[in-house]
Amino acid sequence: MVEKRKPDERINRLIKYMKDANDGLMDGTITENRRSCHTMLQRMARDFPKFDAEESVKRLIDAGKKQAFHGPNLTNFKYLVYNGVKIIQSAKQRPVGSGQSSSEKKREIIQSIVDKSRNDGPDLDTSDIF
Repeated sequence: MVEKRKPDERINRLIKYMKDANDGLMDGTITENRRSCHTMLQRMARDFPKFDAEESVKRLIDAGKKQAFHGPNLTNFKYLVYNGVKIIQSAKQRPVGSGQSSSEKKREIIQSIVDKSRNDGPDLDTSDIF
């Protein structure tokens, strides 16, 4: 008999986080949002292996919701999959090219976000990061 896998609790928490960020509403089906959320977790784990993928997705949602353009449009995880890089790029205030590669700059930003969320890092204003 094939055992049914249990749902990933990180996805459950992120779905709730997205709903809370949108006053309890979320566009798309649950299945579509769960798949897109899983994709975002995989991307964050692959691109930023030193950071907690769940926390990184939460910070990305927060950064997107603060932006005038992306905030109202960020109503499901599919939007985050297709526009996550744009959200990071438009949120950054420091230009890339100050001796760091784009990948190094992204890693630095994610590290700052994770440090701030854990209160372990320097006291940074999120406007300095995004």
